[in-house]
Amino acid sequence: MEFIADCRTRLAFDLVANTWHPVVLWALKNGPLRHGELRTRIGGISAKVLTEAVRKLERDGLVERAEGAYRLTELGVSFLGPIEGFGRWAAEYGDRVVEAQARVSRVAMPVLTGASTHEGSGLARASSSSGTAAAASVTSVDTSPDRSTASTASAFGLL
Repeated sequence: MEFIADCRTRLAFDLVANTWHPVVLWALKNGPLRHGELRTRIGGISAKVLTEAVRKLERDGLVERAEGAYRLTELGVSFLGPIEGFGRWAAEYGDRVVEAQARVSRVAMPVLTGASTHEGSGLARASSSSGTAAAASVTSVDTSPDRSTASTASAFGLL
């Protein structure tokens, strides 16, 4: 197997590159759902983002719309196995990824002194050691139980 710019493997990775695509496919695994039902089943997704996701999945041949409801195609059903594999990997190794992200965030933060974050903006206003103001990108890792990899794995029915 070779991983190059236009290989079939990259095509498969592109299918899961969007956060919502695997979630939409997984939500449809038990049968067809109308847009509102699908949005309720998933939770936390706007109507616009869901519409964009299902349109892309339709274009890729994984989902079809029939009688006002979305359902998996045979190709979509075949992709549930790899999605479950990602879910199992996340259940086993996700905490280690979160820990690594937190370590990197802690290492990056000492560079900034007097940093004050603006919640939700991803930006910090900070003073450098020379006293001048600077803007810096801040990555925060939410390790609260409702944001943990356990909840992600649970969403895929793996726990």
